[in-house]
Amino acid sequence: MTDSWRGAFVAMVVAALPVSAQVQPRAPCPTACSFELRLRGDGCCPARAAPRRVTPPCGALDHADGGHCCGMGESWSAATSRCACAAPGGCGPERCAAGDARRTCEASAPTARPRYEAPPWVLERRPTRHPSRAVLLQEIRLAAELGGSALGPPGTGLSPTARAQYLARLIEDFAELVTLAEEEARALEALPPAGQGEARLRREALLRDAQQHREQLVRAAQNAVETAPTAPGMDVVLFRLAGALAGLSRHDEARRVYRVLLQRYPRSPYVPHAYLAFAEHFFAERAWEPAAQFYERARLPAEPANHIRAYALYRLAWTRLLLGAPAAATALFNEALDWTRAHPDAPGLARFAEAARAEREAAAWVAAPTRAVAVAFDAGAAAQAAAVLDGAGDWRGALVLYRRLLTQRSLDADYCAWRAAAEHAMVCIARARATPR
Repeated sequence: MTDSWRGAFVAMVVAALPVSAQVQPRAPCPTACSFELRLRGDGCCPARAAPRRVTPPCGALDHADGGHCCGMGESWSAATSRCACAAPGGCGPERCAAGDARRTCEASAPTARPRYEAPPWVLERRPTRHPSRAVLLQEIRLAAELGGSALGPPGTGLSPTARAQYLARLIEDFAELVTLAEEEARALEALPPAGQGEARLRREALLRDAQQHREQLVRAAQNAVETAPTAPGMDVVLFRLAGALAGLSRHDEARRVYRVLLQRYPRSPYVPHAYLAFAEHFFAERAWEPAAQFYERARLPAEPANHIRAYALYRLAWTRLLLGAPAAATALFNEALDWTRAHPDAPGLARFAEAARAEREAAAWVAAPTRAVAVAFDAGAAAQAAAVLDGAGDWRGALVLYRRLLTQRSLDADYCAWRAAAEHAMVCIARARATPR
């Protein structure tokens, strides 16, 4: 078929089609097109979308804001056409000194720590019975005058059993004096700055008094153990003795006393406190597995009489978190909070519950550092989780959290510490990439 016959055939086919199916010839294009069209040589066509701004690649400690790379904590200002920082000292290296160059890129013990430490009511289980130290000291003086010197040599007129009973009462009095002195010292911390100078001196004197009362308690308890080692209530004497030794930083001696308590009085209500003392020792030594074993024992029995159960659950949750089991840690934090709700009369619950809720959030961060959250996230929990990930060698997860902290908490006092940690994480990531597998 020649070209002329082919063209005629196509024209016949097109003519046979419905008008709606035929391709209409393009009308001549006017010299000006409406705003949604653009002028081309063969007609008016839809206007091409304006080219999108391509954000330049940002560094690891930068972030994209409005198509611009800004440093952590900075935001793009259209008025000044530059990145601006809300912090008075800046948001970059000019604000912070160089990070610690001695840190290595090996998994190590995390620097994260629980917010909540055991208060005296947990460690000493010490209710107060007197309104003030002055009243209690007067009672002790009267008792000494009536009963003779309980700390003197044998033969003061008291039988061994009576002497042991007298010493047991004296031990309880000294323990209460410690509690009263420390409570008064803590109350002085809340005074306004105007009276801090005098309050500081008073507080230091009270803490010295507390240590003196602990030393008196130790002497009385040792005397009681020597006088009547099998007398009723000796488990209480051993418990008070161990607590006082720990308060005097004589921890090795305290643990020896706790060991005697566990061996001689396995059914004593103070057994959980003895296990807790060993758990706290191993926790301080960063020996997470043995610490977890003793916290497991300290949380039992699951009865209201076990005053340290919630605290033991809380610390056990931390050992699981530091051992790389965030799901188990979350479950234990929940169990501790459930226990506090079931026993609302226990002292010190407000601060304890606040810490447990925040650190449950830290466990969630460790499990998923890239998860999306509301802007008002808990910076303390994120920082704790970042430290856990850093110590475990998960520098990518740690860097994600440090970037979020630097971006959204640029005014925080810990900004420079976070920046140094983020720089350390970047170095470790780069080294891991460069290391041949």
